[in-house]
Amino acid sequence: MKKINTFIFVAVLPALLLIFSLQTAKAQTIIYQQNFDDTTALPTGWTTEYVGDTAGNLWSIDTANSSYTPNGNGGYAGASGKNSAYVRTDWHHGQYLMFTALINASQYENITVEWGARYTPDFGGAGSVNMGFWWSPDDGNNWDSIPYTEVPQDGYWHLENNSTQIALPSYADYHYMVFNWGIEVAGSQAGSYHIDDFILSGTNINSVAEVKDKPQALVYVVNNSTINIVTKDIAGQQLTVELLDMVGNTLSKEIMTSETFEINASSLATGIYLVKITNGKASEVTKVAINR
Repeated sequence: MKKINTFIFVAVLPALLLIFSLQTAKAQTIIYQQNFDDTTALPTGWTTEYVGDTAGNLWSIDTANSSYTPNGNGGYAGASGKNSAYVRTDWHHGQYLMFTALINASQYENITVEWGARYTPDFGGAGSVNMGFWWSPDDGNNWDSIPYTEVPQDGYWHLENNSTQIALPSYADYHYMVFNWGIEVAGSQAGSYHIDDFILSGTNINSVAEVKDKPQALVYVVNNSTINIVTKDIAGQQLTVELLDMVGNTLSKEIMTSETFEINASSLATGIYLVKITNGKASEVTKVAINR
């Protein structure tokens, strides 16, 4: 059984050098989407688990209660209008978990999710609850809860979070990831919870300003004590060098006025950091690893 734990991001990577150039991007694009319309079973790579005292059902595909576009009774724009994934509250008592396939979002930042849901009035009978929604950066070993506003229990289709995309924390940028929905069934009334049209979006770090406008720099770590920066892009301009942690906090910010520059990394803990170099026209972001 996969555990649902609070996720604490700690990255430990091999020693001297990690170079992974990332570039500041513009518009969001769709990374992954699933509308369940091409199958009568969960999509390839998606899995489901039941946690309870007796054998229970599993998240399944419903071909009858399809999502729909807006009308007088709800609905949402862009609904696929066919199959959906669902759990019923007259199934065996226990926890019903559904996991997406592993999704490659390693070239994206500013990541958001959205999906449509149908939550019937009888769902909450005798204590059945929606346990929540989580994401994992390590294929399900650790999980981080994602807060959002649930749709009303009116039996109609709505987009989650009041039709607003749900933003993942900044440390979710540049990862492979898995998502998980959890439902706990405790009643016997014939209620249900459905989801449809799951979309993961983000800003592609490669769809950016032209390369000629970007600062060209080599960034590398020496002995886990110094982050070195070498550039030929300094003539006639100043470069701003910013060191950030994976939560997005600025740890230092300085002006680079020569072709070489050093950041003192002796006090940094083991983990992944971002070096952002800006020349006034565009930015380049590089991931570096510190391994104590």
